[in-house]
Amino acid sequence: MDKEENDSICNYLEGKIYTGKCTKNDKRRLREKAGSFLVTSGELFHTSQDNKVARVIDDDEKETRVIRQLHEGVDGGHFGRTVTVLKTTDRFWWPECRCIRPRFCSQVRCLS
Repeated sequence: MDKEENDSICNYLEGKIYTGKCTKNDKRRLREKAGSFLVTSGELFHTSQDNKVARVIDDDEKETRVIRQLHEGVDGGHFGRTVTVLKTTDRFWWPECRCIRPRFCSQVRCLS
């Protein structure tokens, strides 16, 4: 999900505003997609089917920082890909979040 799509969902959720020129189908798709998101203090969050709420990450740079911090940082511990995925998906969301780039765990010595 890119920044533009993130902004469109935020605008819709905050005020039922459609950005840009939208067809009826575009508006319908946006309403459907927005159903699994919420906005709190201007931040977009994704709500999963089991009602778990996770902050939306909308660009590659933020995604990389999140993964690196949860793998290598104070919250990390180099426990490998599986633990990093679990920590990440517990707090954050982006499309294909479970497909975390394996290079973070393969380039360093992990405990698992």
